[in-house]
Amino acid sequence: FKKQLKVMALGVIIAAFLNWVPYKLIKKCGILAYVISLVLIVMLKTPLGINSGGATRWLNLGFMQLQVADATKVCMIVFMGWYVNRFWKEFDKFRYTLILWLLVALQAGLILKISSNLSSCLILMLMVFILTFIVGKHPKMHLIIAAVGIVMIVIFIMWLKANMPLDSEMDKSPYQIRRFFGWLDPERYAGTLGYQPLQSLYAIGSGGLLGKGLGNGTQKLSNIPEAQNDMIFAIICEELGLIGVIIMFLMFGYLLYQMVIVVKESRNIYASVVVIGVILHIIFQIIVNVCVAVNFFPEYRCIAAIYQSRWFCHHMYINGDWTCDRNTETAGESKIFKNILDEERTMKKILRGLLAVMAFAVCMAGAISIPSRAEEAYTSEN
Repeated sequence: FKKQLKVMALGVIIAAFLNWVPYKLIKKCGILAYVISLVLIVMLKTPLGINSGGATRWLNLGFMQLQVADATKVCMIVFMGWYVNRFWKEFDKFRYTLILWLLVALQAGLILKISSNLSSCLILMLMVFILTFIVGKHPKMHLIIAAVGIVMIVIFIMWLKANMPLDSEMDKSPYQIRRFFGWLDPERYAGTLGYQPLQSLYAIGSGGLLGKGLGNGTQKLSNIPEAQNDMIFAIICEELGLIGVIIMFLMFGYLLYQMVIVVKESRNIYASVVVIGVILHIIFQIIVNVCVAVNFFPEYRCIAAIYQSRWFCHHMYINGDWTCDRNTETAGESKIFKNILDEERTMKKILRGLLAVMAFAVCMAGAISIPSRAEEAYTSEN
């Protein structure tokens, strides 16, 4: 707890510093942010890299340990803001969108190759894809690519289900594929890769409506590995119950709502894109962490729910992100929103409405249906 308070204090100091620095100065650091991100990723191959659980994802800087994937996400937000602002007039040409995809994909690919961090790789790609959909001028191309991607994912999952190995044969498959097997059938691999998802569901189900009380959870003591990080949502469900989880989502919703106001009132492209990037960063971190805890997504390490985990990098990064949001000029109508209204207005409104409905449905399923299913599993085991 004391370590958490120290880190939060450090995050506040960084936020105050960034609030003092004119964001126009940060605006000029797009290329620098890209280079810094590359250097940090490559440094994982040096003696400064910390190997844990078979993967190297942290740098030992002496006074602190730095999670490179999170630093990369923040650097990419700064870089994407610079890129869109720099080539805004040419953004009607699809090749400029494609170039941005490739530049971010390079960083995402290096993270996957060097640190085996698939979840952060996917979050980076989703961030740039959704951001270019929002600010770009080629919505149909994005929809086609998204549809193709969904079809490929469905085919891949069907292939995995048709080739489920025995528990004793699991070592023959690559590490990332084994994670998918544990996700598809956790009961079958309950002693190995299915152990953590099942324990997470037990924790969620045992919390009920009001929970066991803050600090009274039992699953975090020994049953759930990385309870303070990867599976923090399950512990929140166990201790605070469904009511506590709903309050937490409402708090996140209010935070995101304030950021949307910043985007709407910002009068320049760079500020709007940076804030949109921060919004997407927070949303995808929340979605991945929650969906992993309720076994909607395969379990992967080092994706912590923002403001919840003990990993202090999140406090510093997100405090800095939020300060950059507030440190923007807010007068006049956003050029980004004006562009959205000017081009294919009706279709985009419908799509955003559908996405909002889908997101609401997922949250309700995670908050209501999954706890019920987990309660049954918890009861049957005990």
